[in-house]
Amino acid sequence: MLADDCREAGLVDLADSMGSIEQYVKEWWADHHLNWFTDHGLPHSERVAEYALQLANIPNLPGAYQLTTLERYILWASAYLHDLGMQVVTSTPLGELTADDYARIRHEHPDQSALEIMRNGDEIGLPKGDSALRQIVAYVARAHGTEYYAECMPFLTRFQKVRNQRVRGPLLAAVLLMADELDLHYERAKIVRGRAFLNTISEAHALKHRSVLACGVHHMSGGEVAFQIETQRLVGFPADAAEDIDEWIVEKLRRQIAMVEKEFSDGFAGYASLSRAVVVRPVEGVMTAPPISAAALNVIKSENARSRLIDHDLVFRDICRAVEERKVVVLTGRLDGLVDVDGREDLLDALVLRMTSGGAVSLDSRCVYESSGASTASDVIRQWEEHLTATEPGYVRTPPGTAVEDILKALVAYTESSGRPVLVAASSVDELPGEELHWVCSTALKRMRRVGDVSVVLTASNVGGLRELDDVVFIPTIELDREQVRTHLLRYAAAPTADAEARALLGYSAYKRLRAEHLIALTEESA
Repeated sequence: MLADDCREAGLVDLADSMGSIEQYVKEWWADHHLNWFTDHGLPHSERVAEYALQLANIPNLPGAYQLTTLERYILWASAYLHDLGMQVVTSTPLGELTADDYARIRHEHPDQSALEIMRNGDEIGLPKGDSALRQIVAYVARAHGTEYYAECMPFLTRFQKVRNQRVRGPLLAAVLLMADELDLHYERAKIVRGRAFLNTISEAHALKHRSVLACGVHHMSGGEVAFQIETQRLVGFPADAAEDIDEWIVEKLRRQIAMVEKEFSDGFAGYASLSRAVVVRPVEGVMTAPPISAAALNVIKSENARSRLIDHDLVFRDICRAVEERKVVVLTGRLDGLVDVDGREDLLDALVLRMTSGGAVSLDSRCVYESSGASTASDVIRQWEEHLTATEPGYVRTPPGTAVEDILKALVAYTESSGRPVLVAASSVDELPGEELHWVCSTALKRMRRVGDVSVVLTASNVGGLRELDDVVFIPTIELDREQVRTHLLRYAAAPTADAEARALLGYSAYKRLRAEHLIALTEESA
């Protein structure tokens, strides 16, 4: 249909180029260099192009604001070519790629795609000699990357004419980014012949895609565009893990909506908007769930925990950096009973999940926090062992009645022999009685840190009794960056509401309550 429309509009060379572009992409992906990624080849490009054109086809839109044939072609071509960069790899054999190589390719591929389009537009099949068309296709394709989107906006805003026609580059980029995000379903998780083992991040993404049966774009009244996801509940798959996957999908969609909504709405002169009330409809399947590693599930839990943090991105990076340096990290913040006023416990949750998703062993105790200080050092040690028993099949729990000193010896021995990084975590340690806090700091933690690759993260309100720790760094969790708060709230509320709430200068726990209220409203709207 698009090719016919191009011919009818006198854009015959654009119509003729479409078959060449399809063939080029097909041949480009004939040999998958990186089989451990979910599918980014021709079928993915076809679906993204379909989603993009469907998403941009707003019913009852005044004619002046509908996409022109040229704009639809640019959107289509960008969709077909946006992932070429996933094939731009070094000559390093697949099995020898490091985690850094993997991350670099994933994050840099939008830029590499744009470079391929700019350098080899003729070979790709774009009309020869039309440098303006090539540039706009390259930049719309580049902007599909979350890390590149904002960076591409100045160019796309300035570059408004191709073939003497107006082109709304920012709008096209917004549509492509959402269409790419919407291609979630199981077809992307097909096993490719010769696929290498999946690392935990790739396994988590493959699991996400296997769970999705279908994605839909729905045009509502008033120009609102809504999304619906149908997920499959596999036999034997834990219900809480399925809910974690649903949350991961929806939160990512909301982040992308918040990122692109201005360009999307402005591009249609306010006649269209994106709904944050994403609908997830689970369907009971009959297939048995494949074996899934705990590490892959922890990747998903970690992403969700990080997503729930109000602001604190910079604080979280500081914590991760200190942990990598094997410091003893003390997160300081206030409690009001069990209310985490400043977010220190949420940060600890996110860190534990991040470390375990990366393969670390964790010894995690929250008993002092959960009992409002009515726990002892012995309770902390015993909970460390309980957590280790639950998460590490290789650990043999000490018999009932074992003395705390002997439990500590067993934990130290496992820490030394595991050959993996170890995270030792405990909440509200400052509420332990003075002598018991001293024993935890000067005996238990010191023994742990003498052996193996051990990091320590504690939370506290009062740090006086913790200054005796070696290599300690205190990280406060009180300050919030208002722009980061606004960015967070934009996932759940339109810009005017998010702006007003961010300007209110509320605290962490207050913003958590606001988010909960917004989520209730979105749930009611989606129902």
